[in-house]
Amino acid sequence: MVQRHMVVIPKEDGGIEVYPLKNWLRQNREYLPAGLDATSNTSHQLRAALRQSGWTMQETPDEVRLILPGHSAHLVAWHLILRLLYQ
Repeated sequence: MVQRHMVVIPKEDGGIEVYPLKNWLRQNREYLPAGLDATSNTSHQLRAALRQSGWTMQETPDEVRLILPGHSAHLVAWHLILRLLYQ
């Protein structure tokens, strides 16, 4: 099964925003690891480089979530659970 690769950005109000990895990196190039391109590199290559840069990764059978460095993975997980419950 193909997993979607997503970027999770915690907001100041305690919520989160979730974006497709490649689209988000194309629009936020300052987070793109050196030597990589969000169009030509694979999601697996991008996620490996982001993890080396300090990003946290959470994986489910359907989705890979990359969390901006400096934010609690547990807090993000709680928000994602609540989001699933109230969809």
